Amino acid sequence: MITGGTGYLGSHFINKFHTKYEFIILKRSFSDVSKLINSNNSLKFYNLDKINLMEVFDENEIDFVFHCATNYGRSDSNKINILNCNLTLPVSLLQLSKQYNIKYFINTDTILDKGVSHYSLSKSHFNEWFKIFSDEITCLNVRLEHFYGPNDDKTKFISKILDSLLNNSEQIDLTKGDQIRYFLHIEDVLDAFDIIISNISEINNGYHDIDLGSVEGISIKDVCFKLKELTKNKRTFLNFGALDYRKNEIMNPQLNLKFILDLGWRSKISLENGLKAIVEYEQKIAK
Repeated sequence: MITGGTGYLGSHFINKFHTKYEFIILKRSFSDVSKLINSNNSLKFYNLDKINLMEVFDENEIDFVFHCATNYGRSDSNKINILNCNLTLPVSLLQLSKQYNIKYFINTDTILDKGVSHYSLSKSHFNEWFKIFSDEITCLNVRLEHFYGPNDDKTKFISKILDSLLNNSEQIDLTKGDQIRYFLHIEDVLDAFDIIISNISEINNGYHDIDLGSVEGISIKDVCFKLKELTKNKRTFLNFGALDYRKNEIMNPQLNLKFILDLGWRSKISLENGLKAIVEYEQKIAK
């Protein structure tokens, strides 16, 4: 069972592994399913706003739950909507998973401090509930660093900067840009989740934090310079220091990649090659 199957991460995971797994997709009746492959064999849909969640558990044999749905609060500042997606829904799924003896639950979390945004606060609140259920369900909490890829949401950092550069914006206002981030290409993220699921029966019961990011970090400033170089943009002024850092901003997250590396995962796409690929993709579709 997967939430967020029509979103960026969820749809990519389903499209890549639809022949390997059978998916029960929880969505809203008005969700755009155009990103998903056309398959009647491996995809089964339920509209959350039309059914009782218990029906899904009654009608299916579920091996594990993958909570991929996320409300970042960027385009939707309604606090109730953020809480419903990031806290109420997954807690409801946890309760039903316990009731129906589901063994495994995978949650997509963030490295951000809970004080950074309403999004990170709601994710932190769910994490406390997650731990409570770990006596009876193996709870895998995947703490995602910034990931990127082609055709991503234009509100996300790399896509937003790239869009401005390709459109020759006069100026982009930024913080000083000294934050270090461990950017990961979407394909590497998908492979990591696949490895986790493939080895899930070998993972000890209880609660586990699984950090996921690249081995080497890079500053936000250097990423912006790299994107400007790759787009051959000579016009846009990168106005570093125009914005203040967010409250409780993490300047250099300390990732512990041991868990995922021990499972055999390694990133395959360097930041240089990943950025080149999305620049070429965006330039191609713009023609």
